Amino acid sequence: MKVKKYMKTNPITIEKKANLAQAVKMMVEEGTNTLVVVDSKESLKPLGVMTTLCLIKQVLPDYLEDDPSVSVFERSGQLTCFSLKYKNEPIEKMMIKSKKILELDDTMVEAAAYASKSTTRSLPVIDENGKLTGLIDRTCIKKAIYNSIFKIEDPDCDRNQCDTCWREEN
Repeated sequence: MKVKKYMKTNPITIEKKANLAQAVKMMVEEGTNTLVVVDSKESLKPLGVMTTLCLIKQVLPDYLEDDPSVSVFERSGQLTCFSLKYKNEPIEKMMIKSKKILELDDTMVEAAAYASKSTTRSLPVIDENGKLTGLIDRTCIKKAIYNSIFKIEDPDCDRNQCDTCWREEN
């Protein structure tokens, strides 16, 4: 099973020079929790991802993250104050840099292995020119697992190396 078959095409991108306000606006308008951060819209070289969790961690003071129970003492409009303080911060400072960028012919096993270790669970996919072409997330991996279990896709394993696939044949 190859990444190119399961990836989401046309991932939503944002340039590294954008700020928190632009990122959150794009996330809300596009109905997504993940933006792929690229160096520019022309080259589409992926640098990392900007997630909803990145936004929360940036806006929320460390003392609240360390001890969430203290949040009951904050006034109701405090989130607005926190948000406005950081609205012009560049996302390059808060994004999660990609430790692994997948290629079209990488396997879904590799994608799942890296996603299980990543804090974002979303991995950019590039073409042979290094240009962003897709995104693998947990939903993509779930679909590959589903297709494997329910035999929607033939296993692409070697009969001699993968006894389980062949025992389940009937």
